[in-house]
Amino acid sequence: MKIINRHIFTNLLIPLVYLIIAFGLLFIIADLLENGVDFYKSNLSLMAILKYYGLNLPSYLNVIVPVCLLLSTLYSLNKLNRYGEITAMRASGISISKIIKPYVITGLFFTIAMLINSEFFSNYAYKAEQLKRTNDDSSQIIKEIDYVNLDSRHYWYIEKFHTESNMLEGITLRKRRSDGSDTEKISAEKAFWIDGFWWFQDISSQLFDKKNSPIGITKKIQVKEMRNLKEKPNDFLIKKQAIFLNISELFHLTNKKFETNKNNNYLITFHQKLSKPFICLIVILISTPIAINNNRKNSNLNIFLSLGLFFLYYCLIFFTEYLAKIQQIHPFLGCWSITILYIFIGIFLVKKSN
Repeated sequence: MKIINRHIFTNLLIPLVYLIIAFGLLFIIADLLENGVDFYKSNLSLMAILKYYGLNLPSYLNVIVPVCLLLSTLYSLNKLNRYGEITAMRASGISISKIIKPYVITGLFFTIAMLINSEFFSNYAYKAEQLKRTNDDSSQIIKEIDYVNLDSRHYWYIEKFHTESNMLEGITLRKRRSDGSDTEKISAEKAFWIDGFWWFQDISSQLFDKKNSPIGITKKIQVKEMRNLKEKPNDFLIKKQAIFLNISELFHLTNKKFETNKNNNYLITFHQKLSKPFICLIVILISTPIAINNNRKNSNLNIFLSLGLFFLYYCLIFFTEYLAKIQQIHPFLGCWSITILYIFIGIFLVKKSN
């Protein structure tokens, strides 16, 4: 049985690797067609371009791995069927469930890998956008920046950021405790980045107790060097949207009180990052029972059926997520309902094929 499992894994993984490389290159080519002129105008070096695509690779994998896994599974089982290997395995007393097992293990592996990717590499796409904007001369002023530093619990609002001179205007900085209450609110007319530190000008500072009540009077300071602030100018170049946050950060933010739309957005993204990896398991549960009972007359029909179910999943999940975004259903239901439904359908098809 070990030899058979090794043979099945080889038939699955070799085309999977080729497909991931091919689709990855297609994504890079498509992005170059869109952003190549901007790279040229900003004189971005070859190493910087390679770093940009290296940072974007984890986000690309989230998109291409499920479809590559589906195609490689269909190819592998079609090949085994074409040469009569599945028939020989079943004639030798090997059940359908044992033939499918290596595929299910592969699906579970990539599900876990995508969860790890969402937890540890979500901010890489954010860094890639920072790298791109750093060399973009087309926009020297960025307006209305909301930036959150979860490590330091600093919540920034900036009216204008002059990227050429690294000057901020209209700054409001809230320092918060772990429970979400404010420790200090700092307002400043301007801020300048000098010798690796921020210098605030025309400052108002107000301290707060644990009940979020002001302590004492508001302090007025003309100029102050803010050595305790770890944020750098590049941190403000790209608004750190929910998609750039990892699962732990999103979980932390879903327990905070923001305006309704922002809270809903954090909840949707949190459940998306948890539910989307299960598409790797779903494509295995859906495609293997259909392809393993394949016969030569209906081979194309079965392949199209698997692809149709795959794309129907995305159509349905986009619809339910849209309902969640317009607050017609709860984010959990919007992100998980179709995923759970497809998992049960896949398990049913696997059991029926035995």
